[in-house]
Amino acid sequence: MKQRALFLTLLFSVTVNVVLLATMSARVLVASRDEARKARPLCEGLTLSPRQAQAIDSTRRCFAVEAGGVCLALYREKQSLVELLGANPPDSVTIASCLHRIDSLQSVLQRRAVRAILREREVMTPEQAAAYLAMIRQRLAEEAPCRHLECADSDTCLDNDLQGTNCLNQRR
Repeated sequence: MKQRALFLTLLFSVTVNVVLLATMSARVLVASRDEARKARPLCEGLTLSPRQAQAIDSTRRCFAVEAGGVCLALYREKQSLVELLGANPPDSVTIASCLHRIDSLQSVLQRRAVRAILREREVMTPEQAAAYLAMIRQRLAEEAPCRHLECADSDTCLDNDLQGTNCLNQRR
């Protein structure tokens, strides 16, 4: 009876792991297809040749796969940080270590994104590359430069961050 229970437990564990692996693989494949679809409007906006569009789609799919693992690790680290912040009392050394891991993962993700952008530019003409960079500048301009909710003036907030005093410190 014990052997049967052990066998069933082992079988259940293997089944759960296989299902989890299949689910994660499916998510990566769906994400890579979604990224490729996002490249199509870009291709239309830049009037890329079919060969250029195919190369960019391939680069986007590769980036989605590369970034997927990093994003998952980053998400897990952020979850850990939330748990660490909730500890009573919070362990500042462990929090600092978690923040360091988050910084490292974000840096890896940014380097991979830049590498993907440079690969995409390699297949573009100089005019297309200039238009592509203009699109990137436009997207950046649409983002808020400051994420501090307390800031009424984002330039002031940015200046304070550069001086090492943020908006939260000003209220103290």
